[in-house]
Amino acid sequence: MSGEVSCWEALGINETSNQRAIKKAYAKVLKTLDLESQVSEFQKLKRALDEALVLAKAATSDDELSESTAENFFDDLVISETTDKAVEPGISNESYGEKSELHPPFSQRFLAFLNQKAYFADVTAWRELLETNDAANIEDMMAKQELLLNFLGQNFILLSHEIRLYLIDYCQAEDQNSLSTIPQGMLTFIKEYPDFGFDFWQEIAPEYRETYFSQRDQVFQLISSKVPLAALSARVQSCLDIYEGDSLVYLLAAYLFVLDDFRLQNGENLNQLQLLLSKGDDDHQWRYLKDYLLFVMEARSQGTAARASLLEKADFFYQTPPKEVPLAVYRLTSGYVAFLLSNHEEARKCWYAYENTYRLCLNPREREFIKPIATRNAVAATEEPESGRKYWGLGFVVAGVLGIIRLLIM
Repeated sequence: MSGEVSCWEALGINETSNQRAIKKAYAKVLKTLDLESQVSEFQKLKRALDEALVLAKAATSDDELSESTAENFFDDLVISETTDKAVEPGISNESYGEKSELHPPFSQRFLAFLNQKAYFADVTAWRELLETNDAANIEDMMAKQELLLNFLGQNFILLSHEIRLYLIDYCQAEDQNSLSTIPQGMLTFIKEYPDFGFDFWQEIAPEYRETYFSQRDQVFQLISSKVPLAALSARVQSCLDIYEGDSLVYLLAAYLFVLDDFRLQNGENLNQLQLLLSKGDDDHQWRYLKDYLLFVMEARSQGTAARASLLEKADFFYQTPPKEVPLAVYRLTSGYVAFLLSNHEEARKCWYAYENTYRLCLNPREREFIKPIATRNAVAATEEPESGRKYWGLGFVVAGVLGIIRLLIM
């Protein structure tokens, strides 16, 4: 088993559909972390929050899209290091107007700017907003920067990489003497977070923009969680219902498809994956799955005759994957590459710790393959050949029946 804790254990609460209780539990645990040195712990906590909110929504509202302002998927509750108080920074008059101590002209202009739903990738618009000097004194300027950094920390998933860097530079967030509310470790995380593209934001109706980009990022974040694939597929479909021109959504759909059937066991599966991958470009975000598809097809069509060629290509799958490739997808696919090439060591690295988890349903042959060599030899010595043949035969029968059922319901 993997030893991974559930989202409820990570948050320190019992399973619940109360979203407010989930957010309060998240805020409580967040206060115990040192975000400067515990970035990985924060990422796990954040993933637990996302997972718990999805499960709570599914239990209470059938996971319908909201037509109002999208949820902040970074922090609905943000803990200020300077005040140690929880604040709710949603995009509203309450957060950015009445409660702000900032000079009124900028507060009002900032709120109007956000309500235009045009802040995702328009650098020119940001510059017009920020380079108008309406700060009466140094205190106003510092308050302005703090407000912008809070916004960045809460909503960086809704901002292009260029916008993120611009805000960091404008607020002098990397300056050791700044009053940045974002620790350096988290600042690095925000700067390096994948940029999934926002160039088409104007093609989406304003009331759906935040919802769309939040849902898109949420699928990417939760692919490696314990949220059921059906729930993530529903979110992909929700995005497609809003806008069909975003290649990333098709890539996310392809990831879900591979998680559902990483072996690509029949021609129909290969055709479906090929169709999804045809929606994308030839950049690095798509290369991993495209190369995986080609590898599996070559291994299936040529078998041992192509072993030398396949061995050369396999190294690509054993390296650290691009950050756009979810960890669950990488583990499943690279493990299967190793399995096809009888590479026990690499397959065990990818599969063994995750055997029998929700994302990794190995068949008997694969499960036996990743056991330590000594264990495999001991088992082989004590099993009768005939019983072993029956065991594998039963596995293939079950797989065949499942394949027929899958075809009938497609």
